[in-house]
Amino acid sequence: MIEVEVKYRLDDPDGFERLLVSRFGAEGGNTVSQTDIYFNHPCVDYDSTDEAVRVRTVASADGGQRSQLCYKGPRLDRVTKTRRELECSLEGNSATHMIAIFEALGFTTAGTVQKNRQSFQVVFEGQQVVAAIDQVDGLGCFAELEIVCEDSARLLATEQLLRLTAELGLREIERRSYLELLEIQGTR
Repeated sequence: MIEVEVKYRLDDPDGFERLLVSRFGAEGGNTVSQTDIYFNHPCVDYDSTDEAVRVRTVASADGGQRSQLCYKGPRLDRVTKTRRELECSLEGNSATHMIAIFEALGFTTAGTVQKNRQSFQVVFEGQQVVAAIDQVDGLGCFAELEIVCEDSARLLATEQLLRLTAELGLREIERRSYLELLEIQGTR
């Protein structure tokens, strides 16, 4: 699957949330805590190939927890953060075991990103969009919007997201990942 994604710095998260709900009928608004641990391959420099491998642990307000293993391929265009994304769920304490497997294979930890994410479901031009407000430790607040689609629908999804972000008043796309932004600040 392809994840068509755009991200923007967000100065007024409450105003953004109100706009999502009042103008676009957004549903959801649930907040979870996400911890993303990124890995470097022992033989491939993911910075130079623009790839990412991470284990994400998501803790919900009700005490539930789940984890995922994710591979993100190189960005597919020069405007958005669109990438091929492969994910699989990790059951029980499998996240701990997956991290141990990576370390045994020579992978090293590239960094950790900690954030609280409030997610909303929006329908825009007939397309299901996930809109998120991310409060990222060490970076501040961001809005992320994404559509998951087949590669054949990527260009249409990109155009739809850019129209939606214009209607939301979002102007300057941030193409760098949270990990890249933390590296710039020297706080990863």
